[in-house]
Amino acid sequence: METWLVAQLRAFDGAGRVRVIRVSAGPESWGDGCSWVIELCCSDRDQAGDRLRQREWSGLLGDLRLLGMRPAVTVLADDDVIEIGP
Repeated sequence: METWLVAQLRAFDGAGRVRVIRVSAGPESWGDGCSWVIELCCSDRDQAGDRLRQREWSGLLGDLRLLGMRPAVTVLADDDVIEIGP
């Protein structure tokens, strides 16, 4: 699975910086969660939206669903962060 996912992400033209991060399991009471995070670095929210609407990304999400996964997309903006502590 890892090899296939990395190959799919490398094939995207103009994807920018992309990282695949394995998520460690938390306590059992937190549920299964997910086992991967695909981090796509974008300069702003508009660029993130444009990229995620591309056929390649929607195709990848569809493929992951066909493999029995439940992919979710979240956009995290660096300009909307609440810092706690020093």
